[in-house]
Amino acid sequence: MDASLSRGAHQWAIGGALEWIDSNSNANVTSSGSFTFANQCTGFPLADFLLGRPSSFTQSTPNTDYMRKWYMAMYVADTWKLNQRWTLNYGLRWEPDLAETITLGRVATYSEQRRTAGIRSTVFTKAPLGFYFPGDPGFPDKRGRDRNWAIFAPRFGFAWDVKGDGRT
Repeated sequence: MDASLSRGAHQWAIGGALEWIDSNSNANVTSSGSFTFANQCTGFPLADFLLGRPSSFTQSTPNTDYMRKWYMAMYVADTWKLNQRWTLNYGLRWEPDLAETITLGRVATYSEQRRTAGIRSTVFTKAPLGFYFPGDPGFPDKRGRDRNWAIFAPRFGFAWDVKGDGRT
C-alpha cells in the first residue's frame, strides 16, 4: 500500500507491504524423474534420445518442504525540488528479515563458534561439530536462524538539470 502527498516543493511518499508466504514445494530435483541418454544403443546420445532409448532412469521420493514466512517492509521518502535545476530524493526503507519457518523441522544450522568449542549436537550425535538441529539447546525454533528486525536501507539521490530548462 502506498500514499503520496505534494506540498510546495516536496512530494512525500509512504508505503509498505505485509505478506504471508505459505509455500509447499518439492525440494528433490529428481522427484519427477530424470532420463539419461548415453551412446549405448546407436553410439550417439542424441540419436538414442530421438529413438526413445534411454540408458537409465532415476526417480527419487519427493523431499517436501513446508515453508511459512511473513514478509514486511515499510518506507518513507521525499522528493524535494530545491530550485529549477536541483532536485533531491531521500528516504528510508525498513525491511526486517523474519526468517522462514520450516514446519517439518528439516533444517540445520552451522556455527563456527560451536565447532571451535567442540559442541556436538544432542539430537544427531554423529553430525559434524558445529552443526545443530531443532531440539538442540540454542536452536532458533524451526527457523534455523534468528530474526533480524534491524535492516534499514537509506535512499539518497539527486538530479541536476544542466540548462535549467526542464528538458532531459
